[in-house]
Amino acid sequence: MNKLRFSGVAMFLVLCAVVFLVLCAGELAAQLPTTQLKSLSRVFLTVGSEADMSIASSADGDEITALRFSHPGITAELLIDAALPFDDSVQPRYGHFHVRVANDVPAGRYDVWAVGRLGVSNPRTISVHPEPTDLLSPSHDVAAPTELPLEKILQANASIAQRDFYHIHVDENQDLSIDLIAQQVDSRMIATAELRDADGRLLSVLTGSDHVDLTIPLPVGLAADYLLFVHDVLYRGGNEYPYGLVLHASDAVERASTHRSDERLVRSISAGAVEASQPADERSDDMESPRELAIPGTATARFDSASDVDYFQCQLTKGQSVAIEVLSERLGQPTDARLTLHRRSTDADGVVSWQQVAAGDDSFNLSDGPMSFKSTDPVINYTADVEATYRIKVQDMDSGEMLGKTQSYTLSVTPLSPSLKLLAYLPYDHRDINVTRPSGVRVLRGGLQPLRVVALRQNWSGPIELNVSGLPAGVHCAPVTMPAEHSVAQLNLRADEDAAASVAAIEVNAKASIGDQAFSIVATPTTVQWEKDAQRNSLRTRLVSQLLVSVSDLDVEPITIGMDDPMPIVVNKGDKAKLAVKLTRRAGGEKTPVILRGRDVPAGVTARDVTIAADQDTGEYTLDVTANAKPGTYRIWLQGETKVKFAPNPQSLQRATQYRDRLQKMRDDPNLSDQHKDLDAAIQTANKRVESAKPQANPRDFTIFPASPMVVLQVN
Repeated sequence: MNKLRFSGVAMFLVLCAVVFLVLCAGELAAQLPTTQLKSLSRVFLTVGSEADMSIASSADGDEITALRFSHPGITAELLIDAALPFDDSVQPRYGHFHVRVANDVPAGRYDVWAVGRLGVSNPRTISVHPEPTDLLSPSHDVAAPTELPLEKILQANASIAQRDFYHIHVDENQDLSIDLIAQQVDSRMIATAELRDADGRLLSVLTGSDHVDLTIPLPVGLAADYLLFVHDVLYRGGNEYPYGLVLHASDAVERASTHRSDERLVRSISAGAVEASQPADERSDDMESPRELAIPGTATARFDSASDVDYFQCQLTKGQSVAIEVLSERLGQPTDARLTLHRRSTDADGVVSWQQVAAGDDSFNLSDGPMSFKSTDPVINYTADVEATYRIKVQDMDSGEMLGKTQSYTLSVTPLSPSLKLLAYLPYDHRDINVTRPSGVRVLRGGLQPLRVVALRQNWSGPIELNVSGLPAGVHCAPVTMPAEHSVAQLNLRADEDAAASVAAIEVNAKASIGDQAFSIVATPTTVQWEKDAQRNSLRTRLVSQLLVSVSDLDVEPITIGMDDPMPIVVNKGDKAKLAVKLTRRAGGEKTPVILRGRDVPAGVTARDVTIAADQDTGEYTLDVTANAKPGTYRIWLQGETKVKFAPNPQSLQRATQYRDRLQKMRDDPNLSDQHKDLDAAIQTANKRVESAKPQANPRDFTIFPASPMVVLQVN
């Protein structure tokens, strides 16, 4: 085989990756420490198997004692180390587990959370397959590539500033393809794959993108050997860049769908869960012979090339209202579809013409602070003004060739009716939304945790009653009504001063009425996958199976913001509304100023920052309701900002000190003089453990952003 060299462009990208790693080495500013799970040592598991799994990368991952999976058939047992010298108790190997996947666990993707001293983490994804899985360190020597076997999933981490080399053998007339899985398991990796023949000649190059993984088809014909080069597009790598490779028969559609489209883990958070697209029914690229659709009806198709245009038609009666929708980007396809609707008409001479009556591009774009809920899938809501035949034109505006030549989609035409979907997430509070990152949840005694709810409305704008179920003992959440025409609301989880330690899955339940019909729905949880960075100017988000919250009985919230009178405030345009604020100061927050900022304040209402002095526990916040304010009911809240003293984990030092003191007491016992040598060695090791625990036990300065209770503001 020929030796292959980096191109000049590749070397430039390597330098960019090195600079990126240096710039991003530091952690972002945070609130009180809460576990952030970044990556696991294994993300691919086999049905009915057992394997060791550990925390590969985390922030504030102190004393992680459990992994919690979204399927009860996947369990993890914490590994145990031998007891310390002169101590009968076993020692937990924090962050290291033995995982079992039951035989009845269906193949698919599941969420996993880490639970430890500093709360429950954000979720990450694991992928369970019927095929065997294996970890490997791939070859970086093109002359000795790693063998890629058939129907076995190999997991590796992308290598910093290097390419990973694989060898594939194809028999005569064997139709095989390779799936490269990264985005589907919450990897940071944006994969690039180069397929070459045995002599190193380039056959194809494919590059993924956020949420889009690769399928690499292999040539069919004579028996041959191929080389596959894999790397991150910017040559980044490490524990947060895992990927899987599986070589399989190209017609293994059912098997491949295990790690492709998933109604719970769609590409963009938009209109909620969707079903995976099936193979195309038939060709639909002939404008003169479009595919006929009944109502309601769906059709599946593909964009066979960058210039491919597909045509469908349906019959609409006068006054009939329909929703015409494409599902593609939400199914993980690298598409930017566009819809155009034309109506057929015939003149007095019998000449047929088509008139454009509607067009649709991006279907949804709603932002709630750091979270952006959007999709490039188009939707047209249309009411026919005459009875006629209507032709639907579907095309892909993304003409890029690097992601593959064909992308699939599903087109649906359904009666237009009012609908509502809700998304819920636990925000990472900060005055600057640009520092939002994946973060777990830890509600301290006396503390308050905001919970945000976003409404995706279609053809309906009524009020929505929200409440939270499944709350652990000692945690409360007052119900909230999202006003008519509003799309965002906030609930607040509040822990009692004596709340017990717990981890619980909660649900946001909603009640509403459309006309005379009352209905109930449950909000779909969402999560932040990755924060913004030097290559990405927006957050990566996805749907998640559960909302988990953790309550700590070892820590107390340093400062809580309360309201003397949280009753609804009624104010006329042109007047002022005054909020009486009361602080509860506890250990670490006794003498510190608190800045108060209005949040979710409506247009036309001016809210200026107010500071409560370090020696004060009460203050007043003023809202100026201008003449331009729109009358209505609003729910606002105050976000505080202050610095507190807080020790992340004093218990670790207590345990280390108690053990060291026991050893020292034994060393002073004359009856144990024959064990002085072993005791001295144990004490020396124990002293190191004490020193190692001190940083987590010493109070440090933290900037926190506590939230106030909600206040109902009625503007007349």
